[in-house]
Amino acid sequence: LNNQQSTIIYTSSNGGTSWIKKGTINFPITSLAWDGATLLASTTDNRFVTPPVYGAGILASSDGGVNFSPFQSNKGFVNNKFSGLDIFNSKLFALSNGTLYVSVDNGLNFSVVTSAGSSISGLLHAPDGSLIAYGTDIYKTTDGVTWTLQKAAVNFTLMSVSPNSQYYGYNY
Repeated sequence: LNNQQSTIIYTSSNGGTSWIKKGTINFPITSLAWDGATLLASTTDNRFVTPPVYGAGILASSDGGVNFSPFQSNKGFVNNKFSGLDIFNSKLFALSNGTLYVSVDNGLNFSVVTSAGSSISGLLHAPDGSLIAYGTDIYKTTDGVTWTLQKAAVNFTLMSVSPNSQYYGYNY
């Protein structure tokens, strides 16, 4: 639950029938990623509230979302704000200001993923096990290294994914 100034983390162990509150982060959270031991949260800023809330980069929790601490300091990311985060094939993907970055050393270093295009607005695991980067174009990877253009268009937003189909929309 994100109220524009802070985010409450909930967890469910029964497919969403019931939820348990774990913790609260005093930043707007854009995505969560779990590597089996650590919960990572990407933050952004919200300058449309008073007082403005600025992003804190990537935060990490080793207690399932109860407490969070800085995962990394600003490693060259503009404004240290993130719109997406994902762990895929033992690589950490971070989305910042429309650019996709990858770390192969658990966030110590990041490099730009140039083969996934530009103006990326989101990441998603597809039912076939691949990772999709979407935005102005749609790219897909099955190994986290090679990205293939799926569809060139303008401002795609992923709406839903099912085992047989992917549904996209765009604002016009």
